[in-house]
Amino acid sequence: MKKVLATLTLLTLSLGVNSANVDTSYFKIDKVRISDHTGNAYIDPVGTAEIVNDSCTQKNLYSFYKDDPLFNQIYSTALAAAASGKQVKVWVSDEPGDCLSGYQKVRVIEVNF
Repeated sequence: MKKVLATLTLLTLSLGVNSANVDTSYFKIDKVRISDHTGNAYIDPVGTAEIVNDSCTQKNLYSFYKDDPLFNQIYSTALAAAASGKQVKVWVSDEPGDCLSGYQKVRVIEVNF
């Protein structure tokens, strides 16, 4: 019974986390930038960035922060995809106001090999 309860609790928590993140369509990366002023890294897609979080005021890039626990993994994945010309999709927060310097905040990145 305890295992079932623990499993249900973890499932509920993971559903809550995933519901705040929405994926984009696959796209190619034009540029990857890092700002020493904000500490943010930016993914500039070829073409127009897909808008998932309407509350973010800057619509042209996706962003993630240098102190994010997955910063190195997201950054290296974005660089590898850009260098190889592979498409990526990102999951961004869709919660109102959950933006990073006005940009849509990247939570997850996936490369389409």
